[in-house]
Amino acid sequence: MTRLETPHTAPDPGLLICDALTAHLAPLAGPGRPFRRVIGLLDAAAETALKPPVLAVVPAAFSAGPNRTGRAGTLQEVTLTIATTILIAAPDDPGGRKTRARGRLAELLGPARGRLLGWCPGAEEGLPVRPAPLALLSGRLLEIEAGRVVWQDEWTARYWIHAQPPEDIP
Repeated sequence: MTRLETPHTAPDPGLLICDALTAHLAPLAGPGRPFRRVIGLLDAAAETALKPPVLAVVPAAFSAGPNRTGRAGTLQEVTLTIATTILIAAPDDPGGRKTRARGRLAELLGPARGRLLGWCPGAEEGLPVRPAPLALLSGRLLEIEAGRVVWQDEWTARYWIHAQPPEDIP
């Protein structure tokens, strides 16, 4: 895990990490692949009707540790939580009680988790910071309704941000 020099106008590293994660998952979508689409935060917000199976990547939360201030500036560790949400159709299973929906979900969770567990975006994705490898935090069923199932895994990425002392900023 490296430190990020953070000018006040720099893009948010968490959003850049989510973009890199979306791009990393993109090969899972298309004809003959597990998902129809892999979409990011802005795509998900603009969609009105998603045709399953879809995998969406959304920054869910972040938390920051205490500031560590010294002559070189301020360091702070950030833990980013990223949600990967899978939407599948289960038209023959409106209540989610049949094994078919569970089996289809398992078929989709495997490739997505396998691609992310331990993955670490970095400079090749255009990030100014290299976070610690992704770790699976939790997973949960979000919805079973009207023939569709929505599952969400949460992943964590930790990284450091660094700001120069105020008197050093032009």
